[in-house]
Amino acid sequence: MENDQEFKSGFVAIIGRPNVGKSTLLNQLMGQKIAAVSPRPQTTRRQQLGILTTDEMQIIFTDTPGIHHAKHKLGNYMNEEAVIALEDSDVAVFIVDGSVAPDSEDYLLADVLRQAGGNVPTIVVMNKMDQVDSAKGENFRESY
Repeated sequence: MENDQEFKSGFVAIIGRPNVGKSTLLNQLMGQKIAAVSPRPQTTRRQQLGILTTDEMQIIFTDTPGIHHAKHKLGNYMNEEAVIALEDSDVAVFIVDGSVAPDSEDYLLADVLRQAGGNVPTIVVMNKMDQVDSAKGENFRESY
């Protein structure tokens, strides 16, 4: 790193409902398996960190449990873990399943973003777009 460049660092929360690809994204960004990936919902039960460092910057990614309508104490705990990560972040990556229309859990998450992370810049990422035709995908994109 040259002396005239400022080293940058920040925290990025990867959030979304269960099974939208949060852990898969973290693994891809890290270039290795950091987080367990499974077709079973709620595989991630607590925050997992991935740290990407270059000469110019360091990004700490936080893979979070899927935010959902909790039906028990474990579900409430997992939602709280995600909210804590969001509140402690500089940026949020909100991953949605682009192959289906937004549902009640997507709206729940949007409310969480507004309440807990109202000041956190948010990037919406539509995953699974290869599983839907382009016209339907465009309608879903507009819905999000």
